[in-house]
Amino acid sequence: MKINDLRILSVILALAFICLSVDAQKKLPFNNRSLKYSILKTAAEIIDTNRLVVPRYYVKVLLSGSRKNVIKKLSYDEWMNLLLNKNTDWAANLCLYDLFEKDAVIERLFIETRKEWLKCCRREDVEYWKKNLPH
Repeated sequence: MKINDLRILSVILALAFICLSVDAQKKLPFNNRSLKYSILKTAAEIIDTNRLVVPRYYVKVLLSGSRKNVIKKLSYDEWMNLLLNKNTDWAANLCLYDLFEKDAVIERLFIETRKEWLKCCRREDVEYWKKNLPH
């Protein structure tokens, strides 16, 4: 190969890599600023006169089916990287709450921003996922 051919090939490969990286970033729904979610509450259930199932609260992240499939395939290491990144940590945590239907206990219901989450619950949530996410 000639030097010009190698230069052209390296430019093509670099552009392909950049396009793939940008495309991958678009497909990941982990942006703390743009993630949409809601909190759902289950109804209380009376089992009998002595037993009551208390309501539970769940996070429901609003994602398309294809994006939901992308997050279901993420590895433990990918989740940890997302949880430790200041641009994706809160969104990743909300997605994990949704995926694993983790009870969003009452004190978390009033957290509406990443800033509030950082003060209250980030450390506890990240430690929970470190221990409980499948490896």
